[in-house]
Amino acid sequence: MSAPAAGSRVVLVTGAARGIGRATAVRFAAEGAQVAVNYPPPDRAQAEHTADLVTKAGGTPFLAEADISDPEAAAAMADAGQDAASVAEGLQMIHRQLVDVLGQEGLTEIPALGEAFDPNVHEAVMAVSPGEGQRDNEVVMVMRKGYMFKDKVLRPSMVQVAKDA
Repeated sequence: MSAPAAGSRVVLVTGAARGIGRATAVRFAAEGAQVAVNYPPPDRAQAEHTADLVTKAGGTPFLAEADISDPEAAAAMADAGQDAASVAEGLQMIHRQLVDVLGQEGLTEIPALGEAFDPNVHEAVMAVSPGEGQRDNEVVMVMRKGYMFKDKVLRPSMVQVAKDA
């Protein structure tokens, strides 16, 4: 059984602002696909060029700015997309599968909010006076989630910490 024609699909191409991603986006466009051109913020001009190429190839482009390694940014991208329902559903499915597979292999999110600050797994970028119900040295805001692979920190959580003056 063959796959349906690209013309009946919405295709999200990550890294579509240049190189292989751009070529992939244009190829799907030539088959009539709607192409979500995903790009990180610094590559907007390149992404707009890719969108022009997608249009010239016969596809329907829309720009999707986000760092898809950040689940919240990916979800926000999906919500803001021109075809948000289709893109959001696809991204959520991909995200769930990716989280499941990585979790089975040993990837875990570092607990942070409400935890005691631990310099081994948290990166403090701001200190504030403790609010009501907050303890000294407590993580009061997570600015970027951190992750561990088995016992190794891949990326520390970027946090705001309550600190007595």
